[in-house]
Amino acid sequence: MKKKNKQSIFLALLILSFLFFVFFTELALANQREVEIRVGLATCVRSAIFSSESDMTAFMGSKIIFKGKELQLAFESGSIKLSNNSYKGKISISPPKGGFIYFDRKPYRGRFEVISGESGLTIVNVLSIEEYLYGVLKAEINPSWPSEALKAQAVVSRTFALSNLGRHGNQGFDLCSGVHCQEYKGLSNEDPTLNKIIDATRGEVLTYKGLVAKAFYHSDSGGYTASAKSVWGEDIPYLRGRREDFYNNCDSPHKQWKLELPISKLTEILYDNGFEIGTVKNILITKKDDFSFRVITLRILGTQGSVELPATRLRHMLGHTILRSTAFDVSKREPSTKKETKDEISTSPSQISKEERRAKARNINVRELLAKGLSYDEIILILAEAYGILERDVAPQNEKLKEKVEFKAKEGEPVFVFEGKGWGHGVGMSQWGAKTLAERGKSYLEILYFYFPETQVQRKW
Repeated sequence: MKKKNKQSIFLALLILSFLFFVFFTELALANQREVEIRVGLATCVRSAIFSSESDMTAFMGSKIIFKGKELQLAFESGSIKLSNNSYKGKISISPPKGGFIYFDRKPYRGRFEVISGESGLTIVNVLSIEEYLYGVLKAEINPSWPSEALKAQAVVSRTFALSNLGRHGNQGFDLCSGVHCQEYKGLSNEDPTLNKIIDATRGEVLTYKGLVAKAFYHSDSGGYTASAKSVWGEDIPYLRGRREDFYNNCDSPHKQWKLELPISKLTEILYDNGFEIGTVKNILITKKDDFSFRVITLRILGTQGSVELPATRLRHMLGHTILRSTAFDVSKREPSTKKETKDEISTSPSQISKEERRAKARNINVRELLAKGLSYDEIILILAEAYGILERDVAPQNEKLKEKVEFKAKEGEPVFVFEGKGWGHGVGMSQWGAKTLAERGKSYLEILYFYFPETQVQRKW
């Protein structure tokens, strides 16, 4: 009897300990503070004006140096000039209670920091990630799309922000407000529908083995997403190519596109980027991805040599809105009547010096970057900027695009015809694919797990 009592007491204590563990774990998660993000709005500016409807307060350290509705700052000899006083370092500006601060005549949530540097002032908006997303999402996705697609975008954008904290650390902030990171416009860019979507997914991010995942997205995959390995050479388990069996039901305006590029235009672009191969004669696709869908590398033949390039590099040189993706085939169309002369199809001398052109074409040596002690993330960023691989590569929401971009060919001049599918680098989530899946009844979790297999959605706060 005593033995049974001891077992019962032990079992009760075990259950009680478990309940206490669950309670305090949930309490800790509930009390986990939301992460703040520092967004760079401007760098190297000579002056800045801040305003508010009620009194805002400016601090230098813990000392109040200003209180009022309009604050004018100027850059002078490496310092921040306020009235007749100069300050070195950083000034913090707090909004009035329940109010906002206006910068460049636009309202922003959170507070501001103004940092003095050698070349001017850096303007930083400091706010919570959720408030940051309020000012981001409308630039990334159409608010009229199905709610489950919007939720998926909110989670991916939040994951991107959290995984990229400190990306611009050497400039004094985390993320910039432009397309290099995620376009952020503050309160003026908010949408009530999207704000509710953000609130509904509050704190949710993609994780892989307990760590925040690297979240990439693009406008339209064209039917097959790309693997990180085929684009960057790094095999990331949750960033492998996926076939979109549902793509025929996708109503994207970027499903099919055509670009006609005269030989003279391509010759000029190559020359300006340091590739001196003479007049272009032909383009050969040398490698495609595992689906034989996206071009990985191509060789461009000229009258004075040839060059092999990553397709992403060619896309960067031509422009991401011109060559919409690397999912293309290319052919050469000869003129119906050959009246051209050598002078007509040759390029005129560029204003860019030979040294500058060679610098543009210089290959990046990854081993040298590793030897310098750079991290994987830092190397990826360098490669991304050099070869035009963007974490976000989305079609403008409000831009009315022509069916094809037209370059005027000279009379009798051969033209290269690129016929392609989709818009963007293809890695991660396709926004038009997410929309299609949502229309077919899939939840935002199902959408995310399709594009990011082996990840989990976890609530961080």
